[in-house]
Amino acid sequence: MTNIEENEKCLRGSLDYAICKKAVLASGIGLAAAAALFILLSLAAHSFRFMLALIPTALYCVPSAAINGYRMRQILKCRDSVSFYESVLTDPQPYPGSGVTFTVTWQDSGGRRMEAQTHAIAQTRGLLRPNFSVLNGKKVFLAYHKPTEGGSSSESYRRTNIIHTERQPSRVAF
Repeated sequence: MTNIEENEKCLRGSLDYAICKKAVLASGIGLAAAAALFILLSLAAHSFRFMLALIPTALYCVPSAAINGYRMRQILKCRDSVSFYESVLTDPQPYPGSGVTFTVTWQDSGGRRMEAQTHAIAQTRGLLRPNFSVLNGKKVFLAYHKPTEGGSSSESYRRTNIIHTERQPSRVAF
């Protein structure tokens, strides 16, 4: 297995990738369940007015699946040039929608102190992401991809992926 394949395997097992994958699956299952329900209601009532309820469901589920699918591709896009470091999740900050972001700090290969803000990988309530109190202060193994020349600062933390925490040996990412 080449280094790029190993990196891709690590990134596919990361927390951020798993969160996006769960969101895509939840959107698909939600849309399919709503479609089945509204089709059955339409058939039972002999009216297709119930089918109109699929429009708001689709307007919510399809963009959610598309955004998370795009984010999954972005995580794998940097598989050929990531560097791996150890850090600790610190400074939890609130994020809209009950999300929580963390700050990670590490020393790069040149000895420089690097710092990045994670995506909202944790939450205060909900099912798709772990509770922030479980991740706060945990030691993590992260994959970092330097932003491209002229890239925005948001690109630098978009490419920071937690591979695993000391609490759970499974792979994690932001």
